[in-house]
Amino acid sequence: MRILVTGASGFIGAHIVAALLEAGHGVTGCARNVSRARRQCPAADWIHADFNRDLTPEVWSGRLAGIDAVINCAGLLQGSARQSIESIHRDAPIALFNAASTAGVRRVIQISALGIEDGNTAPDTKYATTKRAADAHLMALDLDWVVVRPSLVYAAGAYGGTALMRGLAGFPVVIPLPGGGTSQMFQPIAMDDLARGVATLIDPKAPAKLVLDAAGPKTMNLREIVAAMRGWLGFAPAPVLAVPRGLIMLGGRLGDVARWFTGRGTVTTTSIKQMEHGALGDGASFAKATGIQPRPMAEALSLMPSQTADRWHARAWFARPLLRITIALYWIATGVLTAFATPRAHSDALLTAVGLGGAFMPYVFWIGCAVDPIVGGLLLVRWRVRLVGATMLAMTVGYLVLLTLGRPDLWADPLGPLTKVFPLMAATLLMMALEDDR
Repeated sequence: MRILVTGASGFIGAHIVAALLEAGHGVTGCARNVSRARRQCPAADWIHADFNRDLTPEVWSGRLAGIDAVINCAGLLQGSARQSIESIHRDAPIALFNAASTAGVRRVIQISALGIEDGNTAPDTKYATTKRAADAHLMALDLDWVVVRPSLVYAAGAYGGTALMRGLAGFPVVIPLPGGGTSQMFQPIAMDDLARGVATLIDPKAPAKLVLDAAGPKTMNLREIVAAMRGWLGFAPAPVLAVPRGLIMLGGRLGDVARWFTGRGTVTTTSIKQMEHGALGDGASFAKATGIQPRPMAEALSLMPSQTADRWHARAWFARPLLRITIALYWIATGVLTAFATPRAHSDALLTAVGLGGAFMPYVFWIGCAVDPIVGGLLLVRWRVRLVGATMLAMTVGYLVLLTLGRPDLWADPLGPLTKVFPLMAATLLMMALEDDR
């Protein structure tokens, strides 16, 4: 069969693509970065799709030629200035489902989520309401639809909420958890079990018109899940620090701001509300429909041993944004302090010494004061981090060359105004290397 998979380069989508290929199916994957997706998975065919823009059935009709089934894996936790959650969760999927109905593609599988159910207990988040809207629209169509609602999904790799839990598992000394981590309940399911199960559902003879809770066999609270991940990583047990909800929500609101500007960030008010709500369901329905019996978390983890890279990822998860923010603030501070705190005579003498005096010196001064905060601000909002980091490195080398030519005595200064930049350059290179989220 030829399967169209949207969100095919994402956390869940990439594993489903792998499971389909292993089962012998042809896969057409939809991704925004087609060249990268093709490098990562050359066995699949790739086409460009953007759920922020592909909002009409006409856009999807041509992509469905020769397609036997559709699996929609596109999703995100919270919108931003660059990403519309309404478009990605609701409008684009509805356009895709309508196009499938018109094109005669009968089998459509929607990867939704547990914890978004209707009723008074549902969390009041756009994540839940937009997911529900797409689910409801699909279920109203005369198609062989299946809505799969996974609980917490974990794998050897990690992204989103799973990456956050791994970061908590790698926290040094103590493990900070909201309220101690005893009230947030999940039924974690291994990615391999989910992906293999979904791959069985594309068969035309498979059950249809079903809502399936893809949930593991054991209910676990957040503390138990993080402890299991910590043990899997090989870290010694650590005491849990119960963090008050007010402090957690403050962090979530700060995360909302960061996500709006950067498009990234896992700790948001949405993630907190969804985590508090939990993700529980009847996993027996998924097992019956697919023939896949999800394994307990301890068993599944034992079959995918952690590696050094997993421990690096866990330990660096919270340090990585701190590193980027610190470097950004450093560059912002250098420009601001030079412009408004350092005696102008000192700056003029330095510019004269390096051959930048004369009539143009005021312009050079103010341009220099402005450039540092600009690159720092771009880094702060996470705009093309590698490009900005490379610019910072080039500028630093330029500063070193000029100062070496004009003020070589600064190399011997006991405060190390020149030698101190080398640790900063090393930190910038590390930041650039750690930029990828997945």
